[in-house]
Amino acid sequence: MLDQINTKSAVDVRSHSFVGTEEYMAPEIVTGKEHDSTVDWWSLGILLYELLVSYSPFRGTCQKETFRNIIHSAPDLSVIDSIPAKSLIKKLLTKVNCHLFNRDVFIESEEKTRR
Repeated sequence: MLDQINTKSAVDVRSHSFVGTEEYMAPEIVTGKEHDSTVDWWSLGILLYELLVSYSPFRGTCQKETFRNIIHSAPDLSVIDSIPAKSLIKKLLTKVNCHLFNRDVFIESEEKTRR
Protein backbone atom coordinates (compact mmCIF):
# COMPACT_ATOMS: atom_id res chain seq x y z
CA MET A 1 0.00 0.00 0.00
CA LEU A 2 2.79 2.48 0.84
CA ASP A 3 4.33 2.01 -2.59
CA GLN A 4 1.13 3.49 -4.08
CA ILE A 5 1.42 6.87 -2.31
CA ASN A 6 2.36 9.69 -4.66
CA THR A 7 4.54 12.07 -2.65
CA LYS A 8 5.64 14.05 -5.72
CA SER A 9 2.20 15.63 -6.16
CA ALA A 10 2.39 17.10 -2.65
CA VAL A 11 5.80 18.65 -3.39
CA ASP A 12 4.64 20.21 -6.67
CA VAL A 13 2.00 22.36 -4.98
CA ARG A 14 3.21 25.96 -4.62
CA SER A 15 2.03 28.51 -2.06
CA HIS A 16 2.51 32.07 -0.84
CA SER A 17 0.94 31.40 2.55
CA PHE A 18 2.24 33.07 5.71
CA VAL A 19 1.15 30.85 8.58
CA GLY A 20 2.89 28.96 11.35
CA THR A 21 4.91 29.39 14.49
CA GLU A 22 7.39 32.19 13.76
CA GLU A 23 10.48 30.34 14.98
CA TYR A 24 9.74 27.39 12.67
CA MET A 25 9.12 29.44 9.52
CA ALA A 26 11.48 28.89 6.62
CA PRO A 27 13.13 31.92 4.98
CA GLU A 28 10.84 31.58 1.95
CA ILE A 29 7.79 32.02 4.15
CA VAL A 30 9.28 34.94 6.08
CA THR A 31 10.24 36.76 2.86
CA GLY A 32 6.90 36.03 1.19
CA LYS A 33 8.42 33.99 -1.62
CA GLU A 34 6.60 31.18 -3.30
CA HIS A 35 7.33 27.88 -1.59
CA ASP A 36 6.29 24.26 -1.55
CA SER A 37 6.09 21.52 1.03
CA THR A 38 9.89 21.27 1.24
CA VAL A 39 9.75 24.12 3.79
CA ASP A 40 8.63 21.42 6.21
CA TRP A 41 12.21 20.06 6.15
CA TRP A 42 13.35 23.42 7.56
CA SER A 43 10.82 23.11 10.39
CA LEU A 44 12.08 19.60 11.11
CA GLY A 45 15.60 20.98 11.40
CA ILE A 46 14.39 23.61 13.90
CA LEU A 47 12.54 20.95 15.90
CA LEU A 48 15.58 18.65 16.05
CA TYR A 49 17.80 21.56 17.10
CA GLU A 50 15.37 22.47 19.90
CA LEU A 51 15.12 18.87 21.08
CA LEU A 52 18.90 18.67 21.40
CA VAL A 53 19.71 22.06 22.96
CA SER A 54 16.37 23.20 24.46
CA TYR A 55 16.09 26.48 22.55
CA SER A 56 15.42 27.72 19.04
CA PRO A 57 18.42 28.60 16.85
CA PHE A 58 16.91 31.84 15.54
CA ARG A 59 14.80 33.20 18.41
CA GLY A 60 15.02 36.94 18.82
CA THR A 61 13.69 39.33 21.45
CA CYS A 62 10.76 40.15 19.17
CA GLN A 63 9.15 38.78 16.01
CA LYS A 64 11.07 41.19 13.76
CA GLU A 65 14.41 40.09 15.23
CA THR A 66 13.45 36.40 14.91
CA PHE A 67 12.60 36.92 11.24
CA ARG A 68 15.86 38.81 10.68
CA ASN A 69 17.76 35.93 12.27
CA ILE A 70 15.96 33.35 10.13
CA ILE A 71 16.89 35.23 6.96
CA HIS A 72 20.42 36.38 7.80
CA SER A 73 21.90 34.20 10.55
CA ALA A 74 23.29 30.68 10.63
CA PRO A 75 22.41 28.34 13.48
CA ASP A 76 25.11 27.79 16.09
CA LEU A 77 25.89 24.13 15.52
CA SER A 78 28.79 24.12 17.98
CA VAL A 79 26.28 23.52 20.79
CA ILE A 80 25.35 20.12 19.33
CA ASP A 81 27.59 17.26 20.45
CA SER A 82 26.39 14.51 18.12
CA ILE A 83 28.20 14.62 14.77
CA PRO A 84 25.39 12.80 12.88
CA ALA A 85 22.76 15.12 14.40
CA LYS A 86 24.87 18.18 13.59
CA SER A 87 25.28 16.98 10.00
CA LEU A 88 21.55 16.37 9.58
CA ILE A 89 20.53 19.71 11.08
CA LYS A 90 23.10 21.55 8.96
CA LYS A 91 21.57 20.01 5.84
CA LEU A 92 18.01 20.72 6.93
CA LEU A 93 18.79 24.37 7.76
CA THR A 94 20.83 25.19 4.66
CA LYS A 95 19.74 28.35 2.85
CA VAL A 96 20.30 28.42 -0.90
CA ASN A 97 18.69 31.46 -2.48
CA CYS A 98 16.07 31.05 0.24
CA HIS A 99 15.26 27.65 -1.18
CA LEU A 100 16.30 25.19 1.38
CA PHE A 101 16.44 21.50 1.45
CA ASN A 102 16.39 19.45 -1.73
CA ARG A 103 15.41 16.00 -0.52
CA ASP A 104 16.95 14.25 -3.54
CA VAL A 105 20.36 15.86 -2.95
CA PHE A 106 20.12 15.07 0.76
CA ILE A 107 19.25 11.42 0.21
CA GLU A 108 22.02 11.09 -2.39
CA SER A 109 24.63 12.66 -0.08
CA GLU A 110 23.56 10.43 2.82
CA GLU A 111 23.93 7.34 0.63
CA LYS A 112 27.47 8.42 -0.33
CA THR A 113 28.29 8.97 3.35
CA ARG A 114 27.26 5.41 4.20
CA ARG A 115 29.54 3.88 1.53
